[in-house]
Amino acid sequence: RFRARGVPDAAPGHARGWESPMINRLPPSMRTEAGQIFRFIIIGGFSFLIYAAMYALLSRVLWTAGNRTLESFISTVVSALFNYFAHHSWTFRSRGSHGKQLWRYVVTVASASLIQTGLFWIGHEVLHIYDFLLIFTISALMPCYTYVMHKLFTFGPEKASSPGAPGVV
Repeated sequence: RFRARGVPDAAPGHARGWESPMINRLPPSMRTEAGQIFRFIIIGGFSFLIYAAMYALLSRVLWTAGNRTLESFISTVVSALFNYFAHHSWTFRSRGSHGKQLWRYVVTVASASLIQTGLFWIGHEVLHIYDFLLIFTISALMPCYTYVMHKLFTFGPEKASSPGAPGVV
């Protein structure tokens, strides 16, 4: 375990085994954010691997003559379910209800897809930028959008909804 001199131990319940001495020098709030970003990247990587493995299993083993678009859709749904539950429980450590947060997740993913498609259309059709350059560039930018949306909207703090709660009219 790495630990910089003069840096207090992590708050109870916060694992820091993966952190470097540079991370240990950050204020606690920034360490928490860095941990969330690290977990977000890990879950994103696993989500991609699940998607690719599921697609390969369907298209190359279980349903070789199947519709590739449908196989991709099924793989996307399986990957998205893993992604939601992993972000809910591990990345953001949410205690909110699945009923509200699952719908917020769908809204976030749908809006990200629309933004991604719109950026691709502008880049390719209007600006005539090479399609694979756009795919890689947009794919690098979209996780920034989805991270912020998940943090603030999907898994963000639940708003008070009781009639007597402060700030509720």
